[in-house]
Amino acid sequence: MHKYKNRTDNRFIHLYSDTRIKNVASIISTFVAVFVLVGPIIALKYIPDAYRVWCLIVFTTVFAFSILFITKAKRHELFAATAAFCAVLVVFIGRPGS
Repeated sequence: MHKYKNRTDNRFIHLYSDTRIKNVASIISTFVAVFVLVGPIIALKYIPDAYRVWCLIVFTTVFAFSILFITKAKRHELFAATAAFCAVLVVFIGRPGS
């Protein structure tokens, strides 16, 4: 067991180092980023045309909230990133043969 400044005798409480918590948070945010960026492209490839706009709305909303909660972006940065992401998805939807 690692040595911690704050110890507890309660067997239901587990203390983790700051480094371990930061590493786990980095791994989780990386998986979220990959899902948010690659997920819509894969989904739009296989979803019927009638549902593509709804898919775009859902993934753009997920993207905005993931940026909001994972980063410390300001409101204007969040708006710009979300607009750019949505623009890329709109181009992908409008591309022939997609």
